[in-house]
Amino acid sequence: MASATLSAPRRAALDALTADLQTVFRNRLRAVCAYGFENGDAETHTIALVDQLSFDDLPACAPRSRG
Repeated sequence: MASATLSAPRRAALDALTADLQTVFRNRLRAVCAYGFENGDAETHTIALVDQLSFDDLPACAPRSRG
């Protein structure tokens, strides 16, 4: 599998996302991964892994989401 190099704008977006997730989840945040670069999408696909997700986390995430 080839390794993808992140462009400066994608890296900045992922850094901002990670900072937002750390604000909400603190030490429960385990990983933030980017994937799907081979299809040429303008968007960056991500997945975040947390130890625990509660209903209180949802309103904390909502203002930070795009939608």
